[in-house]
Amino acid sequence: SECTVDFINLYCEYLKPKYTASTIHTMLAPVCKCLNIKMNEIDNKELRHTSENIRGRSFIETKARSDNDENDPRWNKLIIIANSCGLRRNELKNLKIKSFIPSGFIDDFDYLCVVGKGGKKTYQRLLYRNEEEQELVREWFNPLTHDMNDFVFQGNEFQGNSLNLHRIRSNVAKRAYRFYVEKMNSDPLYRKQLIQECKRQWDLLNHRADGAPRNFPTNRYTGYYYLRGKNRSFAKEHNLPLYYDKLGVLACSLFHLAHNRLDCSVNHYLTVPENR
Repeated sequence: SECTVDFINLYCEYLKPKYTASTIHTMLAPVCKCLNIKMNEIDNKELRHTSENIRGRSFIETKARSDNDENDPRWNKLIIIANSCGLRRNELKNLKIKSFIPSGFIDDFDYLCVVGKGGKKTYQRLLYRNEEEQELVREWFNPLTHDMNDFVFQGNEFQGNSLNLHRIRSNVAKRAYRFYVEKMNSDPLYRKQLIQECKRQWDLLNHRADGAPRNFPTNRYTGYYYLRGKNRSFAKEHNLPLYYDKLGVLACSLFHLAHNRLDCSVNHYLTVPENR
């Protein structure tokens, strides 16, 4: 009713000084759904925009503490593994020795098999920063020295951390995108190989109701993804690219972010400044 919409508009005014537009939208959605009111009927809500999102914890001005300090030796293992795979917080926390799939079983990369967002089983590639970290990760997942059902992180290796893991995930995405684009530029045959690898991963992650893989659309990996509007202005302001190779973005999305949306990969990860 009109009275209910007016009440929700007043609620919006109450929330605005305290929360971002994105958070307010999240808080209003269940209220509107329960009352059968369309979100576009709410006049006082602020419009969300990805260029204004603040996702990383350390971007907010808080006092530096040992629990959010990436240089604290307590978090060394967590930082190295997070920078190798781009997993989310809960996915990292639940890693087990048996999650690790060494190179040669799927392709030339090591993988982690995890149950990701929405309960989906995913296989995420490991892209190490250097050989030393590669050896450390392989040793931490070594089934000859650990029980297969053991959690990788024991005790204080994970508990109590407030690290900006979203920022690390974003940096993994950027590094992965650069890796694929540079390899495609240096090896003309690699683009065709990468398309096949992406199709294989797509078929694992995308299924119809009957269980069959969804179609692998060519517009997901041909051409360029161009930034527009506020995102373009934001990229110019921060000296970021204004367009991205779609195949590089898709590979980054499928293998390192465990989804397949180009817009989400670009706007929430690739165009995020290093400190967010």
